[in-house]
Amino acid sequence: MALEMPPAVYTRLMVDLDSSRGYPLWIPESHSSLPADYHRMGLKMGDIGVVTKARDFDVFFNICSEENHPIHHPDGVPSNFKQVILNDRDLIYRSSIDPKGKILKTQSVTQEMLQGSGGLGGNLAASTSIGAALSYEFSPSSSEGAILVLPEGASMTDLVDDHELSELAKKNGQLGITLRTSTSDIHQ
Repeated sequence: MALEMPPAVYTRLMVDLDSSRGYPLWIPESHSSLPADYHRMGLKMGDIGVVTKARDFDVFFNICSEENHPIHHPDGVPSNFKQVILNDRDLIYRSSIDPKGKILKTQSVTQEMLQGSGGLGGNLAASTSIGAALSYEFSPSSSEGAILVLPEGASMTDLVDDHELSELAKKNGQLGITLRTSTSDIHQ
């Protein structure tokens, strides 16, 4: 059996931990070639792309953005691209599904707050508001483990009804793959 690479182990363990959180990216940062708003806001509803071997998300285009949006350059959009316009009533936005400092970890990892770091019981939210730093030590009890620390917490946006968007994303996504000049990182 081939040795599983760390990004694949992380993805598998985090999906097993809580699959309702979506796909766990090993590299959650946006590609440097994307427009500045992607670096500030992260992935957006309607992004079409692939998860690469490095377990980051390579955005091809956004089905909810206008055809001339900067995200679509240099590759453009499929020839039959159709923008999906979403209204506020189409979305459910949850601003704080996880508090600042939330730590998600597999059972094989123990967490200990180091001495002198405060007594906040694993909640880093208070440290950010008072400016104090907390320190943790994580220890594995097996050869595999995964940890995700959310220093800014987490928010989530869901569609009320995802049928139309899913169908158009599938159709446009298949065409989007042919627009790319480098598909060597595509996982199928």
